[in-house]
Amino acid sequence: RPTLLYVGRFLDFKRVPLLIRAYAEVRSELGSQAPPLVIWGGYPGEWEGEHPHTVASALGVEGVFFVGWHGHDELSTGFNSADVFVAPSVEEPFGQVYLEAMACGMPVIATTTGGPPSFVNTDPEQLNGWLVAPDDVGALAHVMVEAAVDKPVRTERGQNARQTVVEGFDWLRIADRVNRIYREVLT
Repeated sequence: RPTLLYVGRFLDFKRVPLLIRAYAEVRSELGSQAPPLVIWGGYPGEWEGEHPHTVASALGVEGVFFVGWHGHDELSTGFNSADVFVAPSVEEPFGQVYLEAMACGMPVIATTTGGPPSFVNTDPEQLNGWLVAPDDVGALAHVMVEAAVDKPVRTERGQNARQTVVEGFDWLRIADRVNRIYREVLT
């Protein structure tokens, strides 16, 4: 079974309680074949709204694992231990964490708001994740099920995710683009 991974703080716009509610639907549909959901993060003592652990406990949902807050230097270990990155944030300003997951070859599940639509599934010939409407528990659950059960699609989107980062977000390529812009401005 693949592993679903969330990485981040427990701020309201991150919608972690909504993620857990959607995961409860995944568990309901897939039963014991549901992938585990690893929640990596939640800065100690910091959260807004419902605490995700409280939601998971109240729902009695199994398969959710809270691993706590870890430093950025450990992040690649988390990404390389999972198969799909899922973060249903609403109006994520940019979404560096999505790109970090994609750099590790993980397809991502994001919403159609904020920064992620600027790099998730921008090429219809090379899908690199899934985009869902914000705050739609059913749609989020549906794509988590799809990502969990369709290994060829998951694998292809993960490879495309890595390619997206290499081709569009590599520091040397970014430096070349900035250099080109400066040269155009100067001329």
